[in-house]
Amino acid sequence: MIPNVKPVSSFNFLEVKELAARGYLNEQLMMAEMYETGRGVRQDDAEAFKWILKAAQQRHAPSQNTVGVKYAMGTGTPQDMVKAYMWFTLGAMGGEMSSIENRFIAGRLLKQEQKTQAETMAVSCWNSSFKNCP
Repeated sequence: MIPNVKPVSSFNFLEVKELAARGYLNEQLMMAEMYETGRGVRQDDAEAFKWILKAAQQRHAPSQNTVGVKYAMGTGTPQDMVKAYMWFTLGAMGGEMSSIENRFIAGRLLKQEQKTQAETMAVSCWNSSFKNCP
């Protein structure tokens, strides 16, 4: 589920965590994947969500789609279809094909005012360089 994680046969967990905390995208994806699957750490959906959200905030469109899926399913975060639609919109803006499809599906579950709210949130998030994103 976590996009584009490069397999690593041997690594120092604390080093990867430090690099992820400093904003290194691949290490953030590794942390998300580890916590999602329980590989090398205790499985923790909330911690996986935290790391994939950090990757999404770096304009990584596949991660934006994953954040949308997690909001839609309520995995690691409370379920919120408006936020899911917002993240699918951002992923679609970044060219992620899965986000385009997921946005269409999620949009069928929302009222027009909810879609408008999500789109406004997406624009605000985008314009703030992902610093103002729910």
